[in-house]
Amino acid sequence: MAVHEELQAILEEQESMMQMHELTPVEARGQFNDSIDVITSHVNVDEAGGLRDVMTTGEYGEIPLRIYYPDTEMDRYPTMVYYHGGGFVIGNIGTHDHICRAIAKESDCAVVSVDYRLAPEHPFPAAPEDAYNALLWLVENAEPHHLDAKRIALAGDSAGGNLAAVTAIRALKENGPRVATLLLFYPSVSGEHDFPSVDMFAGGYGLSLRDLEWFMEQYADGEDEENPYLAPLAFDRLGELPPTHIVTAENDVLRDEGEAFAKAIDQEGGRVSLRRAEGMIHGFLHWTRAFPEVDEELLAALEPVKDVLAE
Repeated sequence: MAVHEELQAILEEQESMMQMHELTPVEARGQFNDSIDVITSHVNVDEAGGLRDVMTTGEYGEIPLRIYYPDTEMDRYPTMVYYHGGGFVIGNIGTHDHICRAIAKESDCAVVSVDYRLAPEHPFPAAPEDAYNALLWLVENAEPHHLDAKRIALAGDSAGGNLAAVTAIRALKENGPRVATLLLFYPSVSGEHDFPSVDMFAGGYGLSLRDLEWFMEQYADGEDEENPYLAPLAFDRLGELPPTHIVTAENDVLRDEGEAFAKAIDQEGGRVSLRRAEGMIHGFLHWTRAFPEVDEELLAALEPVKDVLAE
């Protein structure tokens, strides 16, 4: 299926922009932030049932968190910890604010968005450390914030999908907090990008192969590509992960590694579901509340998560 018509128009507009790998990290962040401002100027952003900005600390210092509450009233809310995408180099709570608002509204979950440290100023393993410390904070501080520490989902898009999976893996390895379910949008999960979709969508589809390589150079240059805290696909106990739902984009360099992750979990006896979003490109979640087709993908992705949290 071809790229969705409205997303194709956006890709054509982006052709005049500098590619991420042509910029410094600071320039890349500025360009990304500007592009999100343009998107959200055309979006009806959901009103949150409530917002709280809080702070926790980890090995590397303070970690800002933002809690989004749904409109429904509960004593304890099932809670989704959300890790934003951006190649571990760009993105923040603000760039994914409209996404987290939509998730809270449609899932009836509280959403805890994590402003983890970015590379290259804070390379691997700073982001996974922050990600795990955010989960620990949730478990330790659930009661005063009306969160249910027994119903926790971990979620994220792209690099954030990686961090969600890595956090679940660490919780398993260290006998840490129980995670009920995972939701991964077009995740980066492999240390080696040698899948067919890489050649198919290497350029012209939002995230290029060169951009992907540049992000990894900033984040984890020279690190062991078989380290499961960097590449979750290398984990040797994938069948023990909590129920996992993976959403890939049809036209995306990362499509096949996300689908390989789902296949590996299934082959090792884990509980996993997979949805390929037809006509979509990497990063399509940013057009939540802009195009009905993207909203449909979000709603479909949240259904298995809601089912698990209701068990």
